[in-house]
Amino acid sequence: MWCITKDGFLSVVGLRNPITPKEHDILMVRARQFDHLDGLIDYAHVHHDLQLDVRDDIGHDYKYRVFVSRKVFAGYIQEMAEHIDYPNFKDAASTSIHWGLRGQQALGKIWEILWDLLGRRDGPKNSYSDLSTYTRRTIGDLYARDPEVFVDMPDEWDPEKEFL
Repeated sequence: MWCITKDGFLSVVGLRNPITPKEHDILMVRARQFDHLDGLIDYAHVHHDLQLDVRDDIGHDYKYRVFVSRKVFAGYIQEMAEHIDYPNFKDAASTSIHWGLRGQQALGKIWEILWDLLGRRDGPKNSYSDLSTYTRRTIGDLYARDPEVFVDMPDEWDPEKEFL
């Protein structure tokens, strides 16, 4: 699960091969920037008296990782939900020290891509040509990395012609 909050961007997954019931209860919370874990670290300390050990895994796409129980992580998300006090997420995130200018721009791009792919007020865009230039470029970058991901693209989309 991806969590995009005022505190930053987190990727949350279960353990790869859990064996015991206790391992099934553990989540790995990953971040690309250390300070994006600050909110979870503070929550675990204040509410559960836990000192989370942040692992620095340089060779992975998410450099920083912590392991927490599902209960602790759910409590953190619940507390964040209870403290939402803004009418616009992107504006609220723009005032956070965790995002900065590049982060604010990324949030705008994420919003644009989801707007294009999931639908505008007039319904979802079913044609590749209806997508914004930025979204088409992003899809092209993903295609260049792994063409197998795009088994469901519209018939008129020709990635070779568009991007290569």
